Amino acid sequence: MKIIKSVASLALVIALVAPTASAETRHKTCEDFASISYLAMKLHQSGVSLSETLSLINDDDSMNADQVLAIENLVLLAYNSPRFLTETAQDRHAATFRDKMHVICLS
Repeated sequence: MKIIKSVASLALVIALVAPTASAETRHKTCEDFASISYLAMKLHQSGVSLSETLSLINDDDSMNADQVLAIENLVLLAYNSPRFLTETAQDRHAATFRDKMHVICLS
């Protein structure tokens, strides 16, 4: 249920922000979002604590409240997934998560 709520919140924030942007800006925003998704999953797979990752987001003064909310929800989704033992599996999982978040953003 928490995962569904996070995805719904994430989709809502993207829906509110994305329509006001040009197609080119939207694609760039979604590419950035996908990169942040990958980074969030890599931090999780590397064993960085959730609180430390959330602190990184909250300490960034360059983002507005909607951006912070979207990235926090993205981080929660990443941290809700299992951690893998091998680097290959971790990389594959991070890449899959990145691509899923990219598709959600563009949809």
